[in-house]
Amino acid sequence: MFVDFLSLRNFRNYKALELNFSTSGHIFLGGNAQGKTNLLEAIHYLCMARSQRKASEEELIREGAEQLYLNGMGLAAGNRRVSVEILFARENGRRLKINDAVHRSTSDLLGLFYVVNLSPEDVAVVMGAPRQRRRFLNSFISQISISYWASLLEYQKIIQHRNIALRSRSGGRWRAADDDELEAWAQQLVAVGARIIRKRGQVLKKLNPEVQRLHQKISDGSERITLTYKAAGDLDVNDDIEEQFKLALERTREKELKFGMTLVGPHRDDVVVTVNGMDLRIFGSQGQHRTAAIALKLAAARFLQQARGEQPILLLDDVFAELDQNRTRLVFDVLAEFGQMFIATAKESDLAGCGESLGRMIIADGTVTLS
Repeated sequence: MFVDFLSLRNFRNYKALELNFSTSGHIFLGGNAQGKTNLLEAIHYLCMARSQRKASEEELIREGAEQLYLNGMGLAAGNRRVSVEILFARENGRRLKINDAVHRSTSDLLGLFYVVNLSPEDVAVVMGAPRQRRRFLNSFISQISISYWASLLEYQKIIQHRNIALRSRSGGRWRAADDDELEAWAQQLVAVGARIIRKRGQVLKKLNPEVQRLHQKISDGSERITLTYKAAGDLDVNDDIEEQFKLALERTREKELKFGMTLVGPHRDDVVVTVNGMDLRIFGSQGQHRTAAIALKLAAARFLQQARGEQPILLLDDVFAELDQNRTRLVFDVLAEFGQMFIATAKESDLAGCGESLGRMIIADGTVTLS
């Protein structure tokens, strides 16, 4: 799997650009605010129809322009040659074409290209709030399971409706029918939420050994990492999730009515990351956070490869700036197991002499020069 051509207009600080990529990938070299990360973002947007930086599409349009356009080609899942075109206009929204055919939903892109992004902000997955780890799980599971992605969307709608019903019940506007409505939403919450929890638990069980293998390589065998799924309401993901979920809702009913929100479910779950038995959120050093984050992201990439039989595209944004040379070399040893990758870095020296097989592109003020 790879992208070998990219054309764009009015994307971030790029007015117009056409690039051909090698199947192994490239290193983007340039100073801050020159466009390195924007180019990674363009590749991600082409493959996923969204920004890995969570920017809105209006923010992606070049200042002073009314629309952006991207076109790219590559070898997608199933060894298929694919062309993708995305046009987004401030007034008319987005138009997506895949192999010249118009597609109404961006979900049609899911499963064509698998992309894993690594950046310094990934430490939030390890040391940030639980929502960061949920987002990590949701992001890469959705790339291999459209049904999981659909369950997430359905679950969000159920939560919204149930919270409205809870607030109505607690606001003094109670009607006899409100209890029936709450029960109906609870049944849907349990059914869909259990599917999400079960899938996360299954994936995490498979992900753990790969995270441990990669983490040991990057840490030079000095540490052992473990991921443990922690479900809200003390649910055991290896037991009858539906029954436990229903009982947890019953236990928290009065509190939910008081606060007007759903307090149990996969939207409140967490993943505990430990190294040598110590919770990284509490005891981890900065180096341990960074090493664990890299191992998690690369394990996710390996999981995608094993699940789909395809090498995902890796986007590495300024990952090596705060690693010492030995740790950088260890990371590059792991990267040799993967396929196409694009690395953005401000200084060649940050690479510790690694990545010689990758082509260089010099990025300066929205222009790209081959090195």
